[in-house]
Amino acid sequence: MGSWAVWALGLHWQRLSLMKEAHKAPTGRLPWRWRIDRTGLEFDNGLQSNRLDWRAVKAVRDEKDRFLFLVSPFHNPVLPKRLLDDQQLSELRGLIAGLRAGGRLGAGLDGSSDRP
Repeated sequence: MGSWAVWALGLHWQRLSLMKEAHKAPTGRLPWRWRIDRTGLEFDNGLQSNRLDWRAVKAVRDEKDRFLFLVSPFHNPVLPKRLLDDQQLSELRGLIAGLRAGGRLGAGLDGSSDRP
C-alpha cells in the first residue's frame, strides 16, 4: 500500500511539473493553424510547424471530440472537432474515406517512398 501511495504522489507531482513547464514554453499558449488537403496535413503556430504526408499517417481515429492522426508512439497530432464547422467536418471525413479507399493512409509503411 505504501509503495502505491508513493507512486501516485510521484505521478501527480510529475504531471503538475510537466504542465507548469509546458505553459512556460514559447509555443505553449499559441493558437494552432491547420491545413489539410489531399497531399497531407500541416499545422503551425508561428514558431513551430509540422507537415505530414498521408503516407506517414498509419490511421485516423474519428473520436467523439477530436480526430487523432496516428503517426508514431510519440507523435500523434490531435485536431479538436470544436475547431471545425459542420461543412469542414463533413469534408474532412470525406477526404479521409477517400484516402483509405485509395490506399494512401500509411502507404509509406512498406518502406517505399515513391508512391504518388
